[in-house]
Amino acid sequence: MMSVSALIESYTPALLEALEAPSANGKQHAVQERFVRSFAGDVLGLAPAGVSLLAGGSPDRTLEEFLASTAVNIALPGVDIHQRRRLFETFRAITEAVSRYVPQPYDWPITLFAASEISLEDVSRGWSPLAHGGLRFHELPGDHYSILKTPQVAELASILSRYLGAHSEGESPHSHLLAAFAAPGME
Repeated sequence: MMSVSALIESYTPALLEALEAPSANGKQHAVQERFVRSFAGDVLGLAPAGVSLLAGGSPDRTLEEFLASTAVNIALPGVDIHQRRRLFETFRAITEAVSRYVPQPYDWPITLFAASEISLEDVSRGWSPLAHGGLRFHELPGDHYSILKTPQVAELASILSRYLGAHSEGESPHSHLLAAFAAPGME
């Protein structure tokens, strides 16, 4: 039996799809824009709302400009432009795989840690219908990235430690942690 299942700032693929903003540039451009925005957010550690790289340009040109930017040079020192393109293609492949994943109902309690700066109508991030064993919700101050950095990560670690400690002493000798990081940048 799994004693602790934790999702950290994670969204179901269906919710990510629903959050996706429509684009005036058509579907193919919208997909490329979404990937560039998400990748930029991950590389720079910014919530997607803070990434405004695509105003007025084609997504392909914007990707090349972003990969060659000073901000990326600082964030990825020693990583040349060819490696950066490979990183982007790997990011795209992983993101596409996540979007095709269909989570199944889960019979054990799930603990969801969510960032307070990301306001959604569905605070469960889409997990509630799948959490047959119940869903415990913890809102942490910050955004998708800052909750995993000092000082906010200390609160996350403290809560996780309490759950892991309680379960290792109690019902199961096995404590497992499932940390699913799904970028909200797919919006």
